[in-house]
Order: sequence, then structure tokens, then C-alpha cells
Amino acid sequence: MRIAIVSDIHGNLPALEAVVRDIGRRSVDAVVNLGDSLSGPLMPLETAQFLMAQDWVHLAGNHERQLLTLPAERRGPSDAFAHSRLGAKEFE
Repeated sequence: MRIAIVSDIHGNLPALEAVVRDIGRRSVDAVVNLGDSLSGPLMPLETAQFLMAQDWVHLAGNHERQLLTLPAERRGPSDAFAHSRLGAKEFE
């Protein structure tokens, strides 16, 4: 079985799409996402929507935990930006 592992996407959907194209060329059987997927100054909502459509195993990284648990005043700039762009469906 061939497994691809991705992590630290940080909302960079164009880079993720390039990685997914490469994964497609490598006869991968499963993909595991290790987290830190959305926090960053790029495309958190679009990246979340893309990831939600994948049949991958997704683990929460420290930034997912921060997005879900930290109050607004304790979020760093990247988490605050991502949090402001996401909706209820993405948080679920």
C-alpha cells in the first residue's frame, strides 16, 4: 500500500493542488493530512472546502486546535485571519 502524507498546508490551495496532481501520478492508495491546514494569510475557506471534498484521513494540528478553542484575543494573526474567513460548516 502506498500512502501519501501532507501537512502544514496553511491555506496555500495552489500549492496543495500541485501536490495533489503529483500524488495522482504516483499510484497512491491513501492520503493522510497531518494538519495545520488553514491558518495563514492565503485561502483558508477555499482550502477547507477542497480538503472537505477529499476522501483522506485528516488529523488536527495545533492550528486547528487553536482555531477551535482559543478566544479571539488569544489568536495570532494567521489564526485570526483564518477564523474570520471560515463558517459553521468548516468549523464542524
